[in-house]
Amino acid sequence: MKRYVRANFGKKGGQAVLAVFFILLLALSAGGALYIFYGDSLKGKEQNQKTAVLSQQNVNTAVFSIDDKKLKITVGDRQKIKVTSDTENAFDSISWESSDSKVAHVDPDGNIVALKKGKAKITATAGYYSSSLDVTVKGNKEKSKKTFSTAYTANKNVVNKNKKDGSGRNLYYIDVNRLKNCVTVYTYDKKGKYTVPVRAMICSCGDDDKTPTGTFSVSVKGRWHPLFGNVYGQYVTAFNGEILFHSVPYEQMSKPNSVEVKDYNGLGTSISMGCVRLAVADAKWIYDNCPEGTTVRVFEDKKDGPLGTPPAMKINTGKSTGWDPTDDDKKNPYYKKSPNFDGVVNVTINLGDKFDKMADVSARDTSGSVITDKVQVKGNVNTKKSGEYLLEYTVKDDMGRSKSQYRYVTVR
Repeated sequence: MKRYVRANFGKKGGQAVLAVFFILLLALSAGGALYIFYGDSLKGKEQNQKTAVLSQQNVNTAVFSIDDKKLKITVGDRQKIKVTSDTENAFDSISWESSDSKVAHVDPDGNIVALKKGKAKITATAGYYSSSLDVTVKGNKEKSKKTFSTAYTANKNVVNKNKKDGSGRNLYYIDVNRLKNCVTVYTYDKKGKYTVPVRAMICSCGDDDKTPTGTFSVSVKGRWHPLFGNVYGQYVTAFNGEILFHSVPYEQMSKPNSVEVKDYNGLGTSISMGCVRLAVADAKWIYDNCPEGTTVRVFEDKKDGPLGTPPAMKINTGKSTGWDPTDDDKKNPYYKKSPNFDGVVNVTINLGDKFDKMADVSARDTSGSVITDKVQVKGNVNTKKSGEYLLEYTVKDDMGRSKSQYRYVTVR
């Protein structure tokens, strides 16, 4: 090689050419080493790591989108989020998150529960893909009203219309089915006949013929009145001589905390001395709404009236306060009470465990009696998918008072 260079470039030129050649050779060798060290070791390692991450993400990735981008919902409502996807079992890969779980809670299965008025963003994520939904929670305009009767009511619109028609007719007509121990009140139809049922109330008539059948009319009234057997009644309305509508008996005059619990719990059975006993709220309704001259018919029929026969809420004798639970006197200890739950507490369970929504859960009505069989539960727990689920327990007693309570169930 030296001879070839000298022959063609001369001694000095040859030296220059050889120097350049060796420099290029060294540069190529160094570059190769750098490539091996950097490209294969560092860059290659980084690339391998990225590939591993991508492979892992692809396992949990689903191509999907939430159908709606905005949702308006009312406090207390539940709604499942709808998702469109070409990926089979996309929901299994999606994780859910709420920007404000106090406003709108979302469970691992994509069910929204509206908890309070406000706004929240629900985001669904599966690998590289995500989709979101803006939720506006509106307040519930329906406010719970305190109720004081087990009565069934209907056709209020007809009653309101009749009150304004100026006909001069008595607004109501009262039927007493002594066999069913039920009082049904009617108002008149367009033809002036009393065919429109507006109220049904549980009562206690006398056994045998102690409550005479026939057609009578309302006469005198009294706020409190002595009854047979040294007891007293509230909201007394006479309709057939000494046969009266009145409350369950009290042991003392003008003492609403002295009700005879046994007689109250006997509503719906024929145990009176002949009068028609009612819960205080119902006796008061007749006292307030049915003036002198209102027709009262007493009869027997094996069939229920058009509104049916209401239940009679029992007083828990172990928790008796001496008051009729339906009395709207604000001094009544039952006035501010409502049904309540035991056992509706937050709980954590293991993935795959069995979960019974009603295990260790019980409920009592306003008077303290057990009504667990009336409990309804909204929501489900997917024990095969970890996360936080929200259940809502609701119960309504015979007096129409209700209670709702939430419970978080965490699956881990």
